[in-house]
Parts: sequence; C-alpha cells; structure tokens
Amino acid sequence: IDATLAALVAGFVLCASRGGGWKLYLVMVCACLTRETGILLPASYALFLLYQRRLVRACLLATSALPALLWSRYVAARTGPDLLGAIAAAPLSEFFDLRVLRMAKYNLPGPVAWTLHALDWLMLVAIMLAMLLAIRSVLKSTRDHVAFAALAYTGFMVLTMVIATMHDPFTHAR
Repeated sequence: IDATLAALVAGFVLCASRGGGWKLYLVMVCACLTRETGILLPASYALFLLYQRRLVRACLLATSALPALLWSRYVAARTGPDLLGAIAAAPLSEFFDLRVLRMAKYNLPGPVAWTLHALDWLMLVAIMLAMLLAIRSVLKSTRDHVAFAALAYTGFMVLTMVIATMHDPFTHAR
C-alpha cells in the first residue's frame, strides 16, 4: 500500500506539473482510495489553487476525495468505532504528550536491542530532517503544488508524532 501511494504521489507531481486535467483527478481519486493519507493530495492541491485564486478549479479537484469519503462512511457504518472517534474522545492533555519519544522495548539480546534502539532514533532524526526540509522548501521556494503537498504531509506527521507510539508499526516513517 505504501509503495502504491508513493507511486501515486509521483504521478500527482508529474500530472500537476503538466497542468492537471483528468489524469490528475484520477491519480488523486486513487490516492485517496489507496490510503487515508492520500486525502492530503487533493487537500493540498486545493489549497494551492486557492492560493492562486482559482476557486472553481479548487472545488472541482477537491471532489476527487468524495469516493474515499463515501467509502469510509460505508465501512464505518458496518464496523466498530474508528480511530478518529477515539482521538476525538481523548483528553486535550494527550495532544501535548510526545508519545513518539516513548521507544519500544525489545526483548532481545543486548547488542541487537541496542542496534534497534539506535535505528529507532535514527528514524526519528530522519523524519525531523524531512519535515524541516519540507518547511524550508515552502519558505524559500516558489510556492508550487509540490511545496503545498510537502507541507500537508509535514503537518500530518506532526499530528502523528503526538498521537503515535513506537509500538504501532503503521506510523512514523510512513
């Protein structure tokens, strides 16, 4: 799934660089349906178009998230509570606790556990550097669709770092 979304992000950059059209719309629909974080592509592109004062085009391309939103609603109606409900029910103090710094405890021999802890910290440093690079590109570059998408994913990563722990394999580096 992550490789698919990465390919769709590359397709988003390519199609948006060439002016958009139906191919960009299709890429954004597929990104939204592939993974929940794919919804950041149409959201960031709509913000980019609003920044350019292209309201009609922003509204049209924002509809690319509708199939995923309808699908999520369909699934939610037939399954148990979702993560967003659990997050909304959490006390506000939970959002100021950087749970990402609570490293996993590995029940392995010393050198192996130490190596895994070192790699965990290396991963966090790499994430922080990627976030800083995205912010820098927005501040220093021409504010294009790629910069808006990078900023959207950076904002999402900040939220992930607040609500996630190292015990969840579906967070962090993704």
